[in-house]
Amino acid sequence: MDLHKGETFWHQTGKEADYLTMIKDEQAEVVIIGAGMTGALIAYELLKDHYDVVLLDKGVPGYGSSDGNTGIIQYNSDNSLNEMIEEHGEQRAVDFYRMSIEGIKLLHQIANELKEDVGYAPKNSLYLCAKEEHKPKLQKIYATLNKYGFPAEMITREELMQEYSLHAFGAMKTPLDLELNPFKWIQAVHRSNLAQGARVYKNIEAIDVISDDQGRSIVQTKNGLRVTTKFVIYAIGYAENIIPEVEPLVERNSTFSVVTEKMDVFWGERALVWDTAEPYLYFHSTDDGRVIAGGRDKEGVKFNSLEEIDIQNEKILARIKVYFPAFSSKPYTMWQSVFGISKDGLPFIDKRKIEENQYIALGYGGNGTCYAAIAAILIRCYLKGEVHPYAYTVALKGRL
Repeated sequence: MDLHKGETFWHQTGKEADYLTMIKDEQAEVVIIGAGMTGALIAYELLKDHYDVVLLDKGVPGYGSSDGNTGIIQYNSDNSLNEMIEEHGEQRAVDFYRMSIEGIKLLHQIANELKEDVGYAPKNSLYLCAKEEHKPKLQKIYATLNKYGFPAEMITREELMQEYSLHAFGAMKTPLDLELNPFKWIQAVHRSNLAQGARVYKNIEAIDVISDDQGRSIVQTKNGLRVTTKFVIYAIGYAENIIPEVEPLVERNSTFSVVTEKMDVFWGERALVWDTAEPYLYFHSTDDGRVIAGGRDKEGVKFNSLEEIDIQNEKILARIKVYFPAFSSKPYTMWQSVFGISKDGLPFIDKRKIEENQYIALGYGGNGTCYAAIAAILIRCYLKGEVHPYAYTVALKGRL
């Protein structure tokens, strides 16, 4: 399945890590299938416990779904806490949001541990009220976050104009969030992984996992090579039909994204911005002075023509100008990307029920990078035999 159409941006900004080419059978304590954002972070955390880790990527890490990511990382989910409570009940919803905060904190921590420029910056987010009639809903979202101790504050329409030069019917401001360059981040994390002894192989596709008579797993690859291991972790992004038990629970859709030429004038704090429209708009600035934005999601994975991709992204830019009248930059590059969502709004991070010592880390939803960090936390716990108090929120139990 192709993940992008058009010319994505992030891979133009950095250099690939020195990935390995697999030429012989291997043995490892842990094999991670998929070496994108999720696989990279899981390996990074497991290496802290001195696991022997092999990662297999069917392409080159960083060119998958992360290359279409806009780099906006927030603790708020696409599904508000109110919606989560309605869907999953109070305790599970609140605990999931608490788990998301843990994921965000880990990303901040790793950003400070990495010795490279990865486009990282701590940020506030502004959730713009797109229409007057959206104000009661936004106020309710704020009140619920506040009730359970999640940081948020309301910004009036006048404050939004005076302090941020943004025009909307008010906004909710949340701290703790961050921006990063997904491509640079993945390469930097893998450079660290490689330096710590992980073997990160590119252009090697895992096609099957079988068990031997000693209870070990054998990962078979398309080119006939094999890796014998104790643990297998699937960090395969939005790939289809690899984990059949979750297929009825997910949808794959597409979204449009655009990066502008460099600009000189920005809104206040260069905050991360999203809005209450349906489908919503989201945008922020890059560290080299561009705007990257996305939105206008559509159902299904069928790509539009390049001409229609341009039209959809021009509409995104026009919407930015409504909110930020000083915006005047032209497009630098535009694309359409596939993304996945779960029908209940939660990612899938758990031990597989049908196989021993196999785990899934599937970050379906709009907060994929945050979910990747959550996966790194939880998989590390699972392999050590520890029980994380929030693990149940993203487990398979009750969802299959």
